[in-house]
Amino acid sequence: MKSITLATSENKLAIWQTNHIKELLKSHYPQLDIYTKIIRSQYMTNNDFDLNDEIPEIYYNLEMEEQLFNNDIQIAIHNTKHLSNKITSGLMIAGYSKRDYSENVFVSFHGEKIDDDLDKFTVGITNFKDLVLMKKYYPHIKIVILTGDLKSLIFKVKNLKLNGIILDKINVNRLNASKIPTEDLKISKFMPSAGQGATAMITLNHRFDIIELLQPILDKEAYDTVTAERAFINKLNINNNYPVGVFAKYQDNKKLSITGFVASADGKLFIKENLTKPLRSNSDAIGKKLANVFLKNDKFNKIIDSYN
Repeated sequence: MKSITLATSENKLAIWQTNHIKELLKSHYPQLDIYTKIIRSQYMTNNDFDLNDEIPEIYYNLEMEEQLFNNDIQIAIHNTKHLSNKITSGLMIAGYSKRDYSENVFVSFHGEKIDDDLDKFTVGITNFKDLVLMKKYYPHIKIVILTGDLKSLIFKVKNLKLNGIILDKINVNRLNASKIPTEDLKISKFMPSAGQGATAMITLNHRFDIIELLQPILDKEAYDTVTAERAFINKLNINNNYPVGVFAKYQDNKKLSITGFVASADGKLFIKENLTKPLRSNSDAIGKKLANVFLKNDKFNKIIDSYN
């Protein structure tokens, strides 16, 4: 193999992740010609939402799939948080690079903290999950729903004179925004979305040469944790656009601990559970076992009904 082409969407974080994967591959295969391609698509994640709207499905780049099947590209790079639950037949997730910055941060330009009990405190959020968590843990705080890329979000925070905004840490740290003042939010409170902070590499399931090529840059911990998280939401038959969060981590390098929550759209119904199993167990099975705990809870059906 003399050359390969990596492709991703026009999302700025996805582009950063693609360039990072290129650098990792180049360090192992200096003679390999590696090209990158940005594929625009109308089938991108719908981040515009309202409590009265039907919760949208997550779509990912269908044009990218077509180019994989046509061998115009060999690897599709995805921000895993925005990846559809089900992978199209004939394709597979070859693995994930080392996972970074799964948590959320509170960005404030005036030194406030999320737990400051200030009058007229106003915070921006960008997704349903964080909206529900704010309503649960900080019901007295005014919430403003914002959409856009990182640059436009920061502009809106300043222009609207908000006290701050909740963002994915990976967006802030990877997109040349390291000077932005941030406060790390506890994962126990602001649980991330499934796969948050992970970069997925998708290829044809019969391209064993590509799968072998990727082996030196794949990370087992990322694979185990993300696989468990995705199995959890897949078993529940929901996606990351719902008020759902899940986070898996190694415990003493011998066990996998996974915690998840699901909430109603208004935040009044809330389930949070944890499960810890030996790492010798299949991580996909561990995620499904946690989901089964939710499915057996009578409150879960009431939560699902609240979406409709």
